[in-house]
Amino acid sequence: MLAVLSLVSLAVSVLATPLVNREDVSCETIYSGGLLWTSKTFPAGIPAGFQYTSQASAFLALESDSSIEFAFQQCDSSFMGYQTTSNGTATVSYGHIAIVDSAQTDSCLTTGGPTVAGSPYLILNDECLYEDSSLQLVQYWSLTNDSVTGNLSIAFIGVSASGSTIGDSGNLSYPYGIWDFDSTPAITTVSYKEAGVPSDYQIYFTS
Repeated sequence: MLAVLSLVSLAVSVLATPLVNREDVSCETIYSGGLLWTSKTFPAGIPAGFQYTSQASAFLALESDSSIEFAFQQCDSSFMGYQTTSNGTATVSYGHIAIVDSAQTDSCLTTGGPTVAGSPYLILNDECLYEDSSLQLVQYWSLTNDSVTGNLSIAFIGVSASGSTIGDSGNLSYPYGIWDFDSTPAITTVSYKEAGVPSDYQIYFTS
């Protein structure tokens, strides 16, 4: 039921975009581009984009509309408690992944409320949330900029720095998966109680 591919990265454009100030959380776009999946068995990767259900809800999928541009917004949520870090070769930033589309203003990649451990959850296109509270848990991502490889990989966080989890589920890891949803290979997160569960797949920004 679950089996996924990952992503390889190319480069990303750095944007001088003004801060977006909404309610309590401020966010600033630092990268934009497409999204690409790769796996060890498919290193060329597959572009990721949106597929739509019969109810017109959009979810992230492979072999879908890959023309959509995404923007990583570095955010300053006190509730989430993460700060940009660097070890000399890789810089990790935290925040939202917004959809760059004039028809979809204020839309961000959002998980479908993953609370049951071991279950797959769709990654949806939903309204961006700026209240500095537990609402950030379903929309907070990391962006790792590896200066050695040039890769820009994204990962879903799902837990605050202080240990708060989605719906008090206690789930601490969210590797990627693939779920056959409406005959479409949907990209999912899979929640686990254990911290640090690795993913066989990656998602990268492309230029």
